[in-house]
Amino acid sequence: MLFTSVVATVAMNTAIVIQDQSSMLSAPKDSARQQAILWSGELVEVRGEKQNYLQIYDYKRERPGYILKSKVKTLNLSEQEAPQLLSALRYVQYQDNSEALSIGIAAAWLQSATTNVINGSEGAEVFNILGLKAQQLADKASRDIQLGNYAAARQAAYFDVVKGYGVKFNSYEYGDKIRVCYGGEAFRRVLALPATDEQKADAAIALTRSECSDPNLSVTDKQIVNQWQADILDKVDDTKLPAWKANQIKLRRAIVWSNLAFRRTLMEKEEAGKTATMAAENAIVSLAGVNKEELIESDLKDYNNAIMAVNASRWALLPKNNSPLTKAGKNLYVEVIPKETGESCVTLLDEKHNLEKHLAQRCTFSKVWLSSATKNKENTALSIAVQPTEQWRELWVFYKKGDNWDINILPPAPSTPDIGYAEFAGWVPGGKKILVAQEARSEGKYYPARYIIMDIGSLSAERQHNTSSELGAFKRWQDPSWKQQSVSIR
Repeated sequence: MLFTSVVATVAMNTAIVIQDQSSMLSAPKDSARQQAILWSGELVEVRGEKQNYLQIYDYKRERPGYILKSKVKTLNLSEQEAPQLLSALRYVQYQDNSEALSIGIAAAWLQSATTNVINGSEGAEVFNILGLKAQQLADKASRDIQLGNYAAARQAAYFDVVKGYGVKFNSYEYGDKIRVCYGGEAFRRVLALPATDEQKADAAIALTRSECSDPNLSVTDKQIVNQWQADILDKVDDTKLPAWKANQIKLRRAIVWSNLAFRRTLMEKEEAGKTATMAAENAIVSLAGVNKEELIESDLKDYNNAIMAVNASRWALLPKNNSPLTKAGKNLYVEVIPKETGESCVTLLDEKHNLEKHLAQRCTFSKVWLSSATKNKENTALSIAVQPTEQWRELWVFYKKGDNWDINILPPAPSTPDIGYAEFAGWVPGGKKILVAQEARSEGKYYPARYIIMDIGSLSAERQHNTSSELGAFKRWQDPSWKQQSVSIR
């Protein structure tokens, strides 16, 4: 159980190390041999005192030694000491590189305070700080930067210290990168305690981070996790929060509900379509509720992510077979043929070509949004939205090439799928060009929203701008339904 393993062994006559790289010496003098290097937040047992040194025993290293009194703060872990520890925690949490020390003080407070106090508002405060510091430590480890020797040693030592208190972390592989995430137990405790609205908001946001979802979960388990995330976010009363904090909750709801919309469309059950539509509606309503004037700069990334996530799954709003291009008898239409392998085959047909002799076909394990199918007036091109993951939607374009048909696939960015969309925005008369909107974040790089006039045959950009109104083709030929339904335009 959290914190009990170490604290219980040194419940009396304890000291917490308050300075990094404090030397534990073999004798009470500066010239003595160094037994070990201690880092802030570590707890040691005090067994005596000599001159300006404390005689200590380090249970983790199973080694006795001496340490300067100025390097530690002695504790008696009594009920009377709890208020002092909480005061210290409130101050220390704001210092740089205080993750291990803050968690160490929090652990000492939990050992000192009574059960009633721990289960009250002060307990919620301590668990909230503990969770935030653990998350901070995990975020530092996930940064894609090269640390110096000292910083790398400190980071490794801090992890060692806080793991000793029972704080757990998870590591996930995303391509060639490792994402370290705090396990979240302290935040779950916050939600169960009489916490303030802001503390509950912090906990809900921390427990619903997309980047900390296990990528190896099954489709069913991912949906269960998404539903749990949606539930805890919906329990936060954002009307009692400052506008900027309420924005954070709404942005996270938008992302989680859009993920859930995608997950539900993958279900085979008949009612899945309705619940997916409801989830997509919730995502759009949450995004629409963001007060952009109160959006703080550090939340701009989440704002863009929410827009991309909601846009990626927005086709869940429409009925499955809403497209007029799915019925035979039209000049050009598509059907999606399921295979026993689980693939869906997007099949291009016209009145002269049936499923056996189709114009073109491409199969995929991705979600095919049949409702998105649209063709140009010349009947020389047809586009359809295809979504491989919950936050990544591609644009497929079938086009006539001489007497045959071919297909181009436009991803949101030329990189590993992460979050983003590439979507149809209109046809340019003449049958040679298509209007496209594109935005993505992948492999640590953000590709801002851009509006593009593309050649249908090559999907190469002829003109583009970060504002659609700056392109004459968008003013004249943007598709009305795209303008009405897409959230790409801020």
